[in-house]
Order: sequence, then C-alpha cells, then structure tokens
Amino acid sequence: MSSDGTLLVTGHDASPLTIVGLCNSTSIDVCPVKTVVSELDPETLDERIIFERSSTQDFGGGTSTIIVDDELWVSSFRSQRVITTKLEETEY
Repeated sequence: MSSDGTLLVTGHDASPLTIVGLCNSTSIDVCPVKTVVSELDPETLDERIIFERSSTQDFGGGTSTIIVDDELWVSSFRSQRVITTKLEETEY
C-alpha cells in the first residue's frame, strides 16, 4: 500500500490465452507481453494507470510493484530481473 492508502496493482496488457500460450506453456526466458501498473483506491475501486512498458528482450510480464525511495520497482514472473523507473517519469 502506498503512503496515501492506494494500492499498486501490476499486470499484463494481454489476454489470458496469450499469457498461457506464450509464457506458461513455453521455456522462454521473458514473457513478451506489456506490463501495466495501476494505482487503485481500495475504497472506491477507482483505477488509474501510472506506468506502462512494452516487453523487451530482457523484461516482460510484470507482476508486482513497490515504491523504493523515489522509484517504482517492478518484478516479473518470467524475467530474472527487476526494472526501475523514477516516480517523476510516471503518472504517480
């Protein structure tokens, strides 16, 4: 939960069939789907996209996000890395 009480929700801009077919049913190192991070108000369920990133050869399929100091840190269920971006470069 962020300092203002909202949640950071991370997922993919792809259908479940795409995720299963491209990512879960193969041995590829990186899931080739776009990562989307949204800010969610748990009381009203209002959602706002704050960060989007297309997949690269090194990262795709983001699944969780935390704020560390002045950065978003995004992890993936298939990539062996974490990406970071400055909060000032997001819509947060």
